[in-house]
Amino acid sequence: MVRLKQRNQIPDGIVFRQPETNFSTRPHSSFRGMVEAVISHRKANPEHTRIHGWSTDRDQVAAEIDSYLAVACQTMGWNQFIMEGSAASPRPVPSSRLASLRRGVSASVVGAETLVVWLKSGAEAVPEPQANARAAVCVRCPKHGKGDWTAIFTRPASEAIRVAVEQRKEWKLSTEFDDELNICEACNCPMKLKVHMPLDQIRAKMKPEVWESLPGDICWMKKEAAGA
Repeated sequence: MVRLKQRNQIPDGIVFRQPETNFSTRPHSSFRGMVEAVISHRKANPEHTRIHGWSTDRDQVAAEIDSYLAVACQTMGWNQFIMEGSAASPRPVPSSRLASLRRGVSASVVGAETLVVWLKSGAEAVPEPQANARAAVCVRCPKHGKGDWTAIFTRPASEAIRVAVEQRKEWKLSTEFDDELNICEACNCPMKLKVHMPLDQIRAKMKPEVWESLPGDICWMKKEAAGA
C-alpha cells in the first residue's frame, strides 16, 4: 500500500472526495485542514456515517486521507510524493474502504481522460436534439450530483479539460438544461460536456465496472447502447 512521503507536501490543488455525498475538501487545503473538514462533514451527516461505516477518529481519518491522496498521486504518475507503506503507518484503512477510494480516484481520472481525448480528437458532437434529450434524462437521474468538474478532478486533470474546452469554443455546445447539468456520480464526468459526446467515444474509455454502475432503467448511455 502506498502512502504520502510527507503529509505537508501535497500536490497543488489535489482534494479528498467523499463520493457518496459528493463532498470535496477545498483545493489547496493543508493535510490537517482536510482531516478537520472530513471529520466535520461526517459528523454533520450521521446517517451516512453510520450506513457507510465512516470513522470520525482523527488518526483513522488521517490514514484514510493519506491513502486516498497517495493513490491519486500514483494514478497521476506523481511518484515523487509517495512511498510504500510500512508497519509504522497509523491504523491502516480497512481494505473494503481503500478499494472504494481507489475506484473513486480511478473513475475520476478515466472521466477526465475521456473528455480530453474527445475534445482534442476533433470528433463531431451529436446533433443538438439528441444532446437535449440526453440532458433531460440526466437532470432527473438519481445519479446526477452537484458541482462542476473542478470539484471532482485533480487540478492537472481540471486544467487539461479547461484548456481543451477553450480550444473548442467554436463548437458553442449547449443544451436547454445547462443551468442544471452537473456531475454524474456514476461515471464522474461533467454532463454539460458529456451529453454532446458520441457514444463510441464514451465506451472506448469507460471501464466495465463504471458502465455497470450506470442506472440501466434511466441512463441514456445504456439505452442508446441497447438501441432504445
